[in-house]
Amino acid sequence: MEKKIPILVPIVLLILLAMACDLPFLGNGDGGDSSFVGGECESGTTRLQMNTRTSGQVSGGPYPDNCTVYCLWVPDDGSRLEIGISGFDTDLDMYVDTNLSVLQFDDHGQWESNDFGTGDESVSISNPGGRYYIQICSYENVASGFTIDNDYR
Repeated sequence: MEKKIPILVPIVLLILLAMACDLPFLGNGDGGDSSFVGGECESGTTRLQMNTRTSGQVSGGPYPDNCTVYCLWVPDDGSRLEIGISGFDTDLDMYVDTNLSVLQFDDHGQWESNDFGTGDESVSISNPGGRYYIQICSYENVASGFTIDNDYR
């Protein structure tokens, strides 16, 4: 006679494994509130979720037409927000501000990373909370793919 495992055992094991591996559908593994939603984002922006890695693209052409803009909401109870871009093959720059209209002009925002070349770019924000707009632009006016990630703690 064959022994059958109760259906609850595999489900519990899957949940424990998912939590250990930090899978997003079960939270971010740091005890934070993964159900946080935040408010609205301005039209023309792409919403990012907390603690994610996403592929993106900037178009060719002059600034600011070649820029891609993201919106990220974070709760008020964290100590640090890290935002970075990587995996691009032209000179990209990243500008971050809480006010989208600041990024739409030549003032590039409160936080910026605009090192020369194709090395990763990143910003670190202490005691974050609220809505952040992240603008990724091609300094050389050349199209490129990239990966954007954020880590909220």
